[in-house]
Amino acid sequence: MTYKMNILPNAEDDLDWFRKKSKKDYLKCFDLLRATAIVPRNGIGKPERLKYFDSV
Repeated sequence: MTYKMNILPNAEDDLDWFRKKSKKDYLKCFDLLRATAIVPRNGIGKPERLKYFDSV
């Protein structure tokens, strides 16, 4: 199962900046986004459940 993520325009601008200035950091960001879209509760980046949101 793959989840859907919305990337805000500011985040797209940041990713473009990383792509142009720092390929290594861009690849890390891209890998993190891809891993989060595939398995958001596990994996790289040590994701955790949101706190203080009872309905989530």
